[in-house]
Amino acid sequence: MVDIDKFIQSLKCSQVKDMGDRQAVIENEVRSIKTKVDDIEFSAGVMEADTAGLFLNDERKNDTINSMLNHMNNMDREMRRNNLRIFGIADIPDESTDETKAKVISDVLNKAFDIDD
Repeated sequence: MVDIDKFIQSLKCSQVKDMGDRQAVIENEVRSIKTKVDDIEFSAGVMEADTAGLFLNDERKNDTINSMLNHMNNMDREMRRNNLRIFGIADIPDESTDETKAKVISDVLNKAFDIDD
């Protein structure tokens, strides 16, 4: 019986040692997983900061584009104000602005009051 008790005792010691070894392996794996999770969380934080920076940069570019579009629209409107074409009045290339104004006013008044030249 003593041999059986010793055998059971040695078997138990062997099993306990195996369980201790497996527990150590599992603890190492858990530490490794925790390290990887910490690395992922750090990377996610860096990416979040990068994304916020890109978003801010994108908004600045959109503001610049909108400002340029407004400027172009204003320039386009101003150009149209300064470039009137009146049909029915002869266009003389070297004519000054004042001469053109006088000709337009004269022509409009003549037609309004039915005055023939």
